[in-house]
Amino acid sequence: MSCFPFHTRPLAAFVLSLSAASALAAQVVVNIPAQPLAASIVQLADATGLSIAVDASLVAGKTAPAVKGEMEATTALRQLLAGSGLSVTFEGNRAVITEARGEQGATELAPVVVTGVAEEGSAEVGYKPETTKQLGPWGDKKILDTPYSRSVMSEELIQNTVASDVDQLMKMNPVVQVTVPTRVLDGANQVNIRGFGNVISLDGMPTYSVSNSSLVPLEDIERVEVHSGPSTFLFDANAVGGVINYRSKKPTSYRLANLTVGNYGGDQYFAHIDLGGPLNADKTLRYRLNLLDSEGQTAIRGNKLTRQLYSGALEWNPTENLLIGLHARRHRYKQNGSPPYWNSVSTGYDDVAPDSHKTYTQSYVGSDTYIDTYDANVKWDINDTFTLRAEYVENNVEGRKDETYAQRTYINPSDLGIFLLYGAAPKYVNKGGNIYLDTKFDTGPVKHKLVVGYAITDYKSYPYQTNTPTWWSSPSGMYTFSNYDVPKPTLTQPWIIGNRYNNLHGIRMGVKVGDEIRFNDQWSLLVGASRSRLVQNSYNVSGSKTSGYDEAKVTPTVSLLYKPKPWLTVYGSYIEQYELGTIVSSYYINANEVFDPYVSKQGEFGVKAELKDLLLTAALFRINKMNSFDDEIAPGMVKLTRDGRQIHEGLELTAVGKVDRHLTVFGGFTWLHPYVDKTSNPAIKDKRPTGVAGNMFKLYAEYAIPGVPGLYLTGGGYHTGHQYQNNTNTVKLPSYTVYDLGGRYETKMLGNEMIFRLNIANVTDRAYWVSSYAVGEPRSIGFSVTTKF
Repeated sequence: MSCFPFHTRPLAAFVLSLSAASALAAQVVVNIPAQPLAASIVQLADATGLSIAVDASLVAGKTAPAVKGEMEATTALRQLLAGSGLSVTFEGNRAVITEARGEQGATELAPVVVTGVAEEGSAEVGYKPETTKQLGPWGDKKILDTPYSRSVMSEELIQNTVASDVDQLMKMNPVVQVTVPTRVLDGANQVNIRGFGNVISLDGMPTYSVSNSSLVPLEDIERVEVHSGPSTFLFDANAVGGVINYRSKKPTSYRLANLTVGNYGGDQYFAHIDLGGPLNADKTLRYRLNLLDSEGQTAIRGNKLTRQLYSGALEWNPTENLLIGLHARRHRYKQNGSPPYWNSVSTGYDDVAPDSHKTYTQSYVGSDTYIDTYDANVKWDINDTFTLRAEYVENNVEGRKDETYAQRTYINPSDLGIFLLYGAAPKYVNKGGNIYLDTKFDTGPVKHKLVVGYAITDYKSYPYQTNTPTWWSSPSGMYTFSNYDVPKPTLTQPWIIGNRYNNLHGIRMGVKVGDEIRFNDQWSLLVGASRSRLVQNSYNVSGSKTSGYDEAKVTPTVSLLYKPKPWLTVYGSYIEQYELGTIVSSYYINANEVFDPYVSKQGEFGVKAELKDLLLTAALFRINKMNSFDDEIAPGMVKLTRDGRQIHEGLELTAVGKVDRHLTVFGGFTWLHPYVDKTSNPAIKDKRPTGVAGNMFKLYAEYAIPGVPGLYLTGGGYHTGHQYQNNTNTVKLPSYTVYDLGGRYETKMLGNEMIFRLNIANVTDRAYWVSSYAVGEPRSIGFSVTTKF
């Protein structure tokens, strides 16, 4: 819904009202729970088709009562506004909400710009989120009531940047440092949050054995939420850096029919259809369907990517208090000519990286992977006191093609060592579930929301019984940057023999208890504890256990929130993270050694402010974690060692929303001071851990061109500071800044809404090192056209 001056609306609105009058008088079934007023208004608009306009500041911080029953849309809206101090006038199928002023409740319409209530995260509201979803035991919460740092990237932001994978999103996110781009490891985008690795979560469930985050198709994702910091209580996730949660698209109560065609860059042409809506008259049964076909060479010459998506979801309200959801998805990710994983740089990193337009690999290097995901969820409002929530997610990843990885040693432009690794990808099975019971009660003037629950994740990997990787390596000096073709070697024996077997089985389970305590409208306290049990075992081909552990520990969390104003929150939080100990891989001379689980700790102080259409956040944090590093005790002999602590202190600043009616921003700044402490190795004491940037500044912006309705100029600049390749900080990777430029035009053609998008990523075509393992991607031109029919 576009912005408009109230006093200059055209007379045509009166004519439209004649045809809409009968729709307003129609009886509809309304089932809206007590919740924030803005959310209730959006839900009513979706359910009835009523167009509702209101200045967002008027509904901020207000709540609406539950409205249930069969009634006219106008009646339902008036009931939602009861006691809010707001009034409504109707003009055709449009309702305008203003502040009630004057004597005897007379309504005075102020001559200001009125903004339509749009879905949170939409481009219309500057991609600003109102809530954070699936926050573990706490459930869905308002951003201002959440005592953690969370960055939300919405469906429309994904679409408007023509993003085919998470590289584009993570590049824009100011709290995330990309360390390995998507295509280097066949879909395994790797990032740091607060200087540490992260865990991928699907609809609130961690996926421990699946690192391939880009195997989650963005075309089927409603929002990407980046949670910064430890999360044992929230997700039982095994990563102190944070969790990236992908929330799948949900069925809609209104008719949805979008067709998008375009190009993700290079020759990656695609077609994507997104359908949704009610399946019966009372809208108690709803669906969502997403289909994708994409194939072609990327902006990297010789790198070809093929993707297909089939996704369907259903939601059913058998009663007004019960919601049942089902979702199934199959995603195919096939790649040929995968970019290389740069193994080492013995003489330091040049300011100018290798030409990123080339793959430096061969067409037979790649993989073909199928990912199946299933999700079932239930929410039952038993009565005004009790609510039951439960969810189950299963994710299966299976390679259908033998994988060939390329690794290279970049010594200098005249000496390019090449390594080829032949092997078959294991099958990964990840299953998870949770169940929570929410209980509301009061102790005098203090209000409580007590939650008790249980969460479990079970993960397994299944390699072949005989899967001995076959290496081929070139003699030093044999290949250079201008001569790097390697014919496919003839293998003397097959590397795949027999059936798959279970070589790794891990279980992470936790019993959780939490209480959200509200003393008054300004002060609240969140306290919780999780008893986490970690079980992880390794097995040989005969099924005998070779290593493992079974440990349990209770970890707490506590947060204090103060809201001096409804739009301002100040908070302090403390949380502990219980993490799996490493089972040392065969790369090290201490292979199969099992490190004990350990506890990391984080303290955080933050401020969140919602200034009308702009959300500003600041978080000051300190993380204390066990330190591990590669210790080269002799040439070619590396031992994985745990010694000392990693201390990461930092500040995150973010901004998302509309600065004014023309300018939208998404971005911020991260300053990080990471160092090694309490170590017995003086060579690494007070040094920065490898691969961690000390600062990032990223800003994406959109500007609505005055006088040309529907036309937007888009783009941004994304800076990542320098990092170190080794523990002693003697080999430095230079900082880099990349820029995007694009545009969007929204119009109507033949009665249908049309959206034209263009995004030029890395517009200056800069070659740069993302990390010591990977080179950044070259300039890529993506475009799309969406028709809503």
